Amino acid sequence: MSEKSSLDQLSGQPVSITINGNQYQLSPLTLGDIAEFEKHLRDERLETFYANMAHYPLETQTQVSLRLLRGAFGLDDVFDNLASIAGARWILLRSLNKKHPALSETDLSLPLSALADVVNKLLLVSGLVTPEDVANPPAAGAEAGSAPTGEKS
Repeated sequence: MSEKSSLDQLSGQPVSITINGNQYQLSPLTLGDIAEFEKHLRDERLETFYANMAHYPLETQTQVSLRLLRGAFGLDDVFDNLASIAGARWILLRSLNKKHPALSETDLSLPLSALADVVNKLLLVSGLVTPEDVANPPAAGAEAGSAPTGEKS
């Protein structure tokens, strides 16, 4: 057996992070967290559609509503949305609220570089990416929408 790196040993365990000078415990994501994120994404899409549906015929409203309600989210969808600022903040807050329930979105005012670093740590401790994925992100222009796999081409 090969020895695990210190980053490998973090997987599955909360890790301490500092946000605006305060220490917090970043908890690993669970399947339940990802399911809630999917629900959040679906609700967000429905809300956007419902806010604009008056412009569409009733039949179109019904068809689009059903597609949005029944449509499955794949891992690529989840990772695509985690790559957005809103998605990263939502899932980060979900993780932090496990140990810090009073923490709110307004407490997460971070520079973009710090947000990316914290989200990478969250994905790593959750086992969704490998240390190699974090150390060697896809090159610019790589295929968008691909979830990290830990495999090298």
